[in-house]
Amino acid sequence: DGRFWLKSDSCAVAVGHVLLQEQMDHGKLTLKIIRYGSRLLPRGIENAHIAVKEFFGICIACNRQKAFMLRGPAVVVTDNQYVIYFMSNKASMDTQIAKRLIKMRATIAMFNLEFRLAGTKDMPFADYLSRIGVNGDVMKKRFEMAKQRKDEKKMRKLLEEPIKGYKIQIPKITM
Repeated sequence: DGRFWLKSDSCAVAVGHVLLQEQMDHGKLTLKIIRYGSRLLPRGIENAHIAVKEFFGICIACNRQKAFMLRGPAVVVTDNQYVIYFMSNKASMDTQIAKRLIKMRATIAMFNLEFRLAGTKDMPFADYLSRIGVNGDVMKKRFEMAKQRKDEKKMRKLLEEPIKGYKIQIPKITM
């Protein structure tokens, strides 16, 4: 019933996203996790500018969650200022980065998207998912098994484990 929020983030080798939906919970508006995903970057994008990686992640997320994203207006949250600037149509289009982003923007033209800027600390789940590819499929498989068992305690433990010295605090997960 509520509006969708797509939080997407990118790291050096992977992208991650989480799709949330506004829902009323005991008279209070909350964001509930609907779906999430991550994937490694293709070789052609690995060495690209971070704005290209971030926008690639947004395009992948929108197309993977197409069934939800086509239902109405959605908010896309990113921590990359250049993506926000580019989507405001104020960016100069003569740079190589902008030319690459224009091609990618065509893949999400069908969606009614509003772009917002957030800090990395406001997107810990998407940030974490973008780093799953760094640690391989073992952690992802362990997380999926915990989710299937609806073991929230195990899911939280897996999400709070350090990733190469990187520790995050995850808000309460709702299923």
